[in-house]
Amino acid sequence: MLRAELEAILETLNTVSTDLSVAEADVGPKTAATAQLQKDVKALIGQEVEGRLKEGQNTLDVVDQDLGGCHDTHGATRKKLKHFREQVEKVSKNQGQRDPQLLETLEEMLLDAN
Repeated sequence: MLRAELEAILETLNTVSTDLSVAEADVGPKTAATAQLQKDVKALIGQEVEGRLKEGQNTLDVVDQDLGGCHDTHGATRKKLKHFREQVEKVSKNQGQRDPQLLETLEEMLLDAN
């Protein structure tokens, strides 16, 4: 009776051992596939991040160019405004002294320019 029970236990152990061997053989390829999938996902995320970084850099470059253009325009505008003020002052000193209405108009123009 004991022998029959021991044989049944051994048979069960053999079955479990066989099942484990099959499962172990099945795990190897799945582990490799999982590792490859992880590498592929990391590469895909890296490409996405790189693409977004390039897009962000391009946007920054455009903004930088726009700011440079604004700076140039600002400088040119300040030069024109300075020239305008000088001309108004020149006219004020010469013809404005003889014409109070012209002088008042010129003063208003200077106020508007500021």
